[in-house]
Amino acid sequence: MANPNNPNSNTMMLAKSGALGLALLGLSALACQSLNQGASATGVDDAMSDVGDTETAEVDAGPEPRGPRMAELDWGRAPEGRLTEVVADPRAESALTLDQHGTVMLWPQLQAADGSQLHALSLPIFEPRAMSIAKPAGADAGRRYAIAHIDTTNTGHFGEVEVDAEGKGRYVERFTLPPSDPLFEVHALDGGERYLVLGIDHVLRLYDRTGKLLSALDEPGFGPWQIRMAGGVGEAPELAVVLAQPLRIQAISLADDQLRRVGEPQPFELDRGPNQNDLALSPDGKTIAGLRRPKAKTRQWSVELIDLEGGPRKLIAGRTTTLVRPRMHFVSATQLLLEHGDGRGTLVDLSLAEVPPHPEPRERRDEVGDLHPDSRFAERMSKRLSHTRVKLPGPTEEQNWERRIDDDQFERMHASVVNGVRLALDQKKPARVVVDGDVATEGHLDLGFPPIDVRMGALSPEGEEVAWAQRYSLRFDAVAKGRREAVDRSHGAAPEGMFYVSRDRALLVTSTSSRYYASLYDTATGEALVTERLEVDWGVAQLDYAPSADGSGLMVYRDSKPSSPLRSLAIVDGKLGENAALPKAEYEAWEGIRYNYKESVLGRLAEIDPDLDWSERELDEYTADRQGRWYLTFRSMATDLAIVSAEGTRFVELPPGQGRELEASPDGSLVAVVQFRSNGRFDVNEELQVSVIDSEAGERLWSQELFNRPDDPRRHRSVELEWSGDGARLLTVNAGDGRVFDARTGKQLRERTSEYIEVVEVKPETSE
Repeated sequence: MANPNNPNSNTMMLAKSGALGLALLGLSALACQSLNQGASATGVDDAMSDVGDTETAEVDAGPEPRGPRMAELDWGRAPEGRLTEVVADPRAESALTLDQHGTVMLWPQLQAADGSQLHALSLPIFEPRAMSIAKPAGADAGRRYAIAHIDTTNTGHFGEVEVDAEGKGRYVERFTLPPSDPLFEVHALDGGERYLVLGIDHVLRLYDRTGKLLSALDEPGFGPWQIRMAGGVGEAPELAVVLAQPLRIQAISLADDQLRRVGEPQPFELDRGPNQNDLALSPDGKTIAGLRRPKAKTRQWSVELIDLEGGPRKLIAGRTTTLVRPRMHFVSATQLLLEHGDGRGTLVDLSLAEVPPHPEPRERRDEVGDLHPDSRFAERMSKRLSHTRVKLPGPTEEQNWERRIDDDQFERMHASVVNGVRLALDQKKPARVVVDGDVATEGHLDLGFPPIDVRMGALSPEGEEVAWAQRYSLRFDAVAKGRREAVDRSHGAAPEGMFYVSRDRALLVTSTSSRYYASLYDTATGEALVTERLEVDWGVAQLDYAPSADGSGLMVYRDSKPSSPLRSLAIVDGKLGENAALPKAEYEAWEGIRYNYKESVLGRLAEIDPDLDWSERELDEYTADRQGRWYLTFRSMATDLAIVSAEGTRFVELPPGQGRELEASPDGSLVAVVQFRSNGRFDVNEELQVSVIDSEAGERLWSQELFNRPDDPRRHRSVELEWSGDGARLLTVNAGDGRVFDARTGKQLRERTSEYIEVVEVKPETSE
């Protein structure tokens, strides 16, 4: 079903047939729901607990008790993928965002100067069809937010987010409209006390925050199926509704909590179904602007200005810089903004609009008249007028390899102008929101989470603490939230390897150009205690660490130069010791990094188990534990895991997928296997999963999906696995994302997140 609140939905909802079909579907869903009491149908239900009174509102019968629900809210984290929609409150002071995975976040302050204490909140909402937000004025400003949304079952949810002084919040659902009463649109009005709803029954309704029906506009022959709303800051909003059969626009007044029709509906024409981009209501509620183009691929556009009071219609036209269909917004009652999608836009002065002359009787286009975008009048005007070009933070649209915009990108609000403030999603900065208070100037605010780019991680011996290494910074933190204060430090070089050598010491290997360094850190303070340059020939190809006692152990690394010996760095009582070549007699204990070519690995396997013909299957991934056992996968999307030891070879069945990474626990009792599934060599949308195998019992304990970053496939395909010293916990790093799992159950214990929103003020460029 097309969402009428989506900016560029190409599908027109036809009135009665759609209402009947959806009503039947809604009744079926309600019947199923009654048979499965307690079953959760949406993400909201999953996160809710029963603590207060929630009501189900009905159009005629009034609210009925349904079951109290609320949810404590976590601070939001950097979205795993690009944002697809941003919706602001009528004051443009707060917003809701939706990402490509269906997650919704509340951004409490859009125009804050300092983001050091600014948090976003993750809401218990998943893949809403439509969503809206409003905030009250006065004492409750910044402490309460009204939220309305329609979920995938066509249930309307109406609730509030309450935020305390520390930025922590909870969501309280006030009432719902069931699937048996499906909805087109929901709008939270300024002040957070009223909700405007348009049902698929074509009844326009007004509810208060408790679910009480205040007004319903239901008249014979009146069948609205879209709403246009403007203004409404501190007062009732300006309203108009789209009527079908035939296509018309009708002004609506909202006064004293009553909805009324105003004047006569005005007919209009568009070159496709009405949507939020092509049909807009002016902030004063007097004019409707309709955007049209003469054909699909053209730079020419025209806007018809329709006076809702029945005055003469005007036309204004021009040309964009791209073939992409522009997004149209009212900046003020006298000015339009057309976004070209490439970081540029056009400010249109509506005082230049003209009433088209009456067509001559002999003119070829008598049928369409001069208001048509293909008329000679529109074509001449598009060439004659010179509109103001502005640079916009962007681009808001992502073009494919054919330099076209995929149709599905128009289904969500990548950009909007509310209360004179432009909000946009920059496709070059996937997890950030652009707040542009003055579109005529280049200055703006850039809001988002500081980028998380985890390169590697390490777990303490007991798995209680975790260290994350980003490109130029370190973080030491507890696996359990709140156990200790996180410590961040800059290390200024590319990380190559990291290990905990004791409960309060961590070893980090970094590289700068062709030089490699080992640094010992105090994990409590984050201070580097000592740094030593490592002896290398070409570079470090692989390294590993084995503890011998608390604060002591041996790090061994293999040089990129094949003829170079294995080298070691001793750690003695929490201090760096000798950096020297590893004695040949100790090579056997480091088989995992000693054999670096498949031929040498196959030779070693033949020595361990000469009864198997290893040439029959193509070897893919392999690793060895410190007990001398080898773990192998084969080049196939249906590989199994081979465990090779002196006692023989065993095969363990794995889920479908080809091996990507293997890592055995320190005692060899468990082995972690990363697999991928794809549709071909060049498929960037690989599915990654990690599984843990009990090597003693030969059975799989659990499997978990790993983060997929299709916008950076090279980074996505590289996965690092690290075990805690006792083998009780497993750390995974891929695509800049780091997670900690319980090794036996697969429960996720920790994830590297960014809790604070970063606010960057981008000032206009000045020429000297």
